[in-house]
Amino acid sequence: MAQASRLVEALRTSNSSTSRLQTLSRYEKLFAPNPNIRRLHDAGVLDVLFEIVLEPLDGENPSRLDLVLAALDKFKTLVSLMEHPLRVYPVNTWCTKVNSIVESGCKTAEKAEKAGKRIPVRAWILTILETVCHAVFTKHPGIFHSTRLNHASILDLLYTTLFHRVDQAWGDPNVRRSIFKSLSKILIPHSASGLFFPDITRDAIRRYGPKRILERCTAFLNHGFILGTTSVIAQLSQVSTAHELLFATGRFHVTLLSKYWEWIKNPDDSPEDDPESRLQPLIDSSIRLISTCQLPESLQKTIIMDLVTEQDLIFLVGRTFVHFTVNVCDLAKILVIIRKKIAKFSREDAAFRTKIVKPSWFSASQWVKIAARSKPCQVPEVSPFHECSERCSSKMISTVDWWLAFGDEIGLDVARIEAEHQAAAQQAPFKDEPLKVGCGWLKCGFHGTGKKGATKPCARYSGETIPPASPDDN
Repeated sequence: MAQASRLVEALRTSNSSTSRLQTLSRYEKLFAPNPNIRRLHDAGVLDVLFEIVLEPLDGENPSRLDLVLAALDKFKTLVSLMEHPLRVYPVNTWCTKVNSIVESGCKTAEKAEKAGKRIPVRAWILTILETVCHAVFTKHPGIFHSTRLNHASILDLLYTTLFHRVDQAWGDPNVRRSIFKSLSKILIPHSASGLFFPDITRDAIRRYGPKRILERCTAFLNHGFILGTTSVIAQLSQVSTAHELLFATGRFHVTLLSKYWEWIKNPDDSPEDDPESRLQPLIDSSIRLISTCQLPESLQKTIIMDLVTEQDLIFLVGRTFVHFTVNVCDLAKILVIIRKKIAKFSREDAAFRTKIVKPSWFSASQWVKIAARSKPCQVPEVSPFHECSERCSSKMISTVDWWLAFGDEIGLDVARIEAEHQAAAQQAPFKDEPLKVGCGWLKCGFHGTGKKGATKPCARYSGETIPPASPDDN
C-alpha cells in the first residue's frame, strides 16, 4: 500500500510528462504479474491513471502522448483483471468512466497514428469496455436503455476499430482475436436489445466504404465469431446503402448460415467461449438477422429463397424446435416472422413451393415429430407483434402442431402429404421396420437410416441421437 501511495503522490505532484513516465516505469512491479487491484484502487492508483488518460493532447509533445498511452495501457491491464468491477466502482461511476475513456481514447488513438505509433489503442479501450459491460449489463440490464451510457460513441468506436486501417495491428493474431472477442461481447447485447443507430452506421459506411466493410465482416466471420458478426450485420442492415453489397452482391446471408452449419458440426472450433451462447442464442441471432433486417421486399424474397434452397433454412427452423428447451416468447416471435416470410414467397412461386419447400418441410417434419416423441415440448403461440413480458401468458402449443400449421400456411395439403407418405411406407421392402431418422437433412445419405455418419458426417449432421420412430409416427 505504501508503494502505491507513493506512486500516486509522485504522479500528482510532478508536472513533467517525462518525469511521470519514469515514475510509472520505476513502479512497474505494482502492475505485474498479479497486481493487487483492491489495494491499488484504495490507494488511488486507478483514479490517477484515469486522470492521466483524460489529459488533453494539444500540441506535438511526444512525451505527453507516451505518458497517456502508458497510463491507458496500465488502466486497461488492471480493469481486464477485475473479477468484480462493481466492487471497485459503482454503476454510475463506471458509466462516466466508459464514456470519458471512449471519447478521449479515440483522440489518443488518432494522435498515436499521426505520430507513427502502431499501437492497438482502440483494442485496449475495447478490453476495458468488454470487462465493464459484462459486469454492469449482466447485473443491471436496464442500463442499456438509460442515457448514462453514450451508446452512439461506443458504436462509433466499434466501427472504427473494426474497419480502420492502421490501429488494427492486423498482422498480430492475438490483437485481432482480442478485437473480435471484445466486439462480440459489446455488440451482441446492443443488437439483442434493439439498440440501433443508423446515423452512426451510415457515417461509417461513407467513411470506410461498403467493400472494406464486407471484407472485414467476412474476416470476422471466418475467424469463427458468428454471434458477433450477426450483430455487426444487424446494425449495418439498418442502412439501405449497405444492402446491395452485403446481400445482393456479397450474399453475406449465405456465408453466415454456411458458417453456422460448420459451427454445428464442429462446435469446438468457435472462439466465442461463453457457455450461455452455445446453441439457442446462436440460432436466435442467425434467425433474428433474417427477420429484423430493414430490407425491401424483393431483396427479402431473394434472401429467403437463397437460404431455403442453399442453406436449408426450413431444416434450421425445425432443428430449433428440437432444442427448444425453454419457453422464449421472443425467439418464438422471430420464428413466426420467418415462417410467414417463407410461406408468403412459397405461395407466390409454385415451382419453389413444390420442388424445394415441400420436400424440405416434410423432411424436417419427420425429425420434429420423432424428437417431440422423445422430448415433448411446447412453444408460445405468438404473433410477430406480440409484446413479451417476464411472465408471459401466451397460449402454448406443441412443436408438432406448430409445424403442421406452418405447412398449412405454406399452402401444402398436409393431410394428403401424410397419406402419401404412409402409403409409400406400406409398399417399402422393409415396411415392418419403423422409420428412423439419423439426420434430418433431406440430402444427407444418412437421412432415414438411423445411423450416425460413420466416417464423414455431412455438413448438416449435428450429432444428435434421435430415437427410432414408433409405428404411430409413420
